[in-house]
Amino acid sequence: MKILIKAQGLNFRIPIYIPMAFVNLVINGYIRNKSMNKENTKYIEAIDFNMLSQSLNLLEEYKGLKIVEIQSSDGTKVEICL
Repeated sequence: MKILIKAQGLNFRIPIYIPMAFVNLVINGYIRNKSMNKENTKYIEAIDFNMLSQSLNLLEEYKGLKIVEIQSSDGTKVEICL
């Protein structure tokens, strides 16, 4: 996944490696589950990580697909592509 930001004289490209994002989510969920109070852990436990993994694998089939393309009146452009 890539986030492209084009502004007046500036171009940013932020790559997001999807498997690393998934690993980050799992690790953060585990750490938060251990450090959060029991009332809030129900939200972490509600995440089905197997379904999330399958969904991320499915997204890889649509490489290059533009999810978001926004352009403001001053010429700033934001794109999010798979």
